[in-house]
Amino acid sequence: MTDAVNDDIPLIPASVIAAELKIVGDLVSAGRLIVRGSIDGSAVAVELDIDEGAIVNGVFRSQMAKVAGQLTGELLARVVTLAATAQIDGVIEQTSLCIAEGAVVTGTIRKGQALDSPKTATGS
Repeated sequence: MTDAVNDDIPLIPASVIAAELKIVGDLVSAGRLIVRGSIDGSAVAVELDIDEGAIVNGVFRSQMAKVAGQLTGELLARVVTLAATAQIDGVIEQTSLCIAEGAVVTGTIRKGQALDSPKTATGS
């Protein structure tokens, strides 16, 4: 599958946790995980989007994470982008971080070493 604008850029398959859905447990995605609802547990994905209005609690690991909602726990990602609506309570470990004005972070931000890929992190 390719992007309609640029046929050279492949799209990453996405799984969506809808706004009315609550997941209790652990998730693993070989592609992009978009969270609009809530998760109590953990998630591993190549790309992780926690949309505005989403509420997640637990440990979340990805190569690239974009947070616009609420996260309590740990976020481990190579690249982290926090939108103005992001609310983080916990630990962010990253190699690259961008925080928009208005984002709230309570806890610890630390520069991590090269993180395991999601596949390796799950033991697969």
